[in-house]
Amino acid sequence: MRLFIALDLSEEQKSHLTLLQDELKPSLNNVKWVDVYALHITLKFLGEVETIPHETLFSLLHQAVKTFRPFDFNLKKLGVFPNKKRPRVIWAGVEKGNEKIIELSKSINQKLKNKGFEEEKKEFMPHVTLGRIKNFNRNDPLNQILDNYKDFSTPASKATHINLYQSILSPKGATYVSLQKFKFCAGENSM
Repeated sequence: MRLFIALDLSEEQKSHLTLLQDELKPSLNNVKWVDVYALHITLKFLGEVETIPHETLFSLLHQAVKTFRPFDFNLKKLGVFPNKKRPRVIWAGVEKGNEKIIELSKSINQKLKNKGFEEEKKEFMPHVTLGRIKNFNRNDPLNQILDNYKDFSTPASKATHINLYQSILSPKGATYVSLQKFKFCAGENSM
């Protein structure tokens, strides 16, 4: 199973992001935009997981979040990975709650590294992927667009849990299925 752990966005945040994507589409033709249902903040990509029982993984993720309390977060400004000269991904960053999300990712990594999952080598930067650039054309107005949207932000939302997702790949793209939610400060998990 191809798995990843994510922080879900509110419907209001998703709505703001899809409106933003609609504004950007006429200017950026070479971008595959992420569907609204797939917008999230990835905390850890696990990849293909066959060797660890679900119960063990569920227990580790419960331990990773049990000391966290719900917190507010919002999204602000646009950016690209890996850089403006060779952009491959357009993203919205996190403003409020950024440090908490980094702390959450570190806790998840810490719990999973003892079970054979590799720790991230690069520094974690919370973000929501909005689109993937297929072929960057230097004449595209991307840098101007990034400047124009530097003040973009969404309303704050309360993070109350993380979600373990299965990613099912098909020729039409990936479909995400929630396997389990892990609530902050909760004694039990909900499905």
